Amino acid sequence: MTHHIKPKSSGTLVETTPTSAGWKYLGFKVVKLEAGEKFNVSSHNNEIAVVPLQGEALLRVAGQTFNISRKSVFQEVPHVLYIPPRQDLVIEA
Repeated sequence: MTHHIKPKSSGTLVETTPTSAGWKYLGFKVVKLEAGEKFNVSSHNNEIAVVPLQGEALLRVAGQTFNISRKSVFQEVPHVLYIPPRQDLVIEA
């Protein structure tokens, strides 16, 4: 089976769910935020790994705030923030 997913120009650029990919567990989402924009997500019964591709953001979860940044996928290795199940996450660019 071949999948070719074309990105959108803003907001959620790419989203692949286990159902859409024919997988059992793993989903994948790429979100583009402009400076000052926020993205809210709940982990429900899932785990989330936040991996910055480029830019800077504040992540707020479980009463804690984390700063993450990355020059680009070609210039730096990423930091990863793990979000456990049943948590609300706010990402602010």
